Amino acid sequence: MNQPEIVCHDVLQSRHFSDSQNKAFAIRSPFEWFCLATKDLQDYPLVLAVVAEGVDENIEWVNCIKKHPNWKVECHGWIHRDYRKISLDEGMKELIKAKYKIESTFDQKVTRFFPPKLQINERTLELCRIVSLKQDETSSLSYDWVKDKTIPSFYFHYWAKWDLKKMEEVRQALAERQ
Repeated sequence: MNQPEIVCHDVLQSRHFSDSQNKAFAIRSPFEWFCLATKDLQDYPLVLAVVAEGVDENIEWVNCIKKHPNWKVECHGWIHRDYRKISLDEGMKELIKAKYKIESTFDQKVTRFFPPKLQINERTLELCRIVSLKQDETSSLSYDWVKDKTIPSFYFHYWAKWDLKKMEEVRQALAERQ
């Protein structure tokens, strides 16, 4: 069976929260939201777009991820920022540092960059070329997979109520395919 790639964004983000994130985190911690969002995906080959700044601050979360050999960690940046608007030098330094931190923490090769908010331009493409990462663009297809099963990916934010609702639809669609 051809399964969609499911990508969870903002994993291990520890700062630079939006207003909607702050509202969500007033109810549950980021780690609690993550556990809730992934409870039915424990054995699924989930892709995690990791914000590297939070690795040292969230040991419990890191250990949880390490317990799931089917999960693949990828880069979501050093901090959750718009990489289209920073210099190539600064972006290069941040992505190299993020890639190294994620690889050394999780013992996995990082091959892709999932820009925060899927903000893509020529600068982010150049950054990826410089640091040997493939920039992900397919995850922008997000919820369409529920309607059109030929779309290969689905992304969600573990803390967003609307994304969690859509994840329920994806879980139901996956269950129907089995």
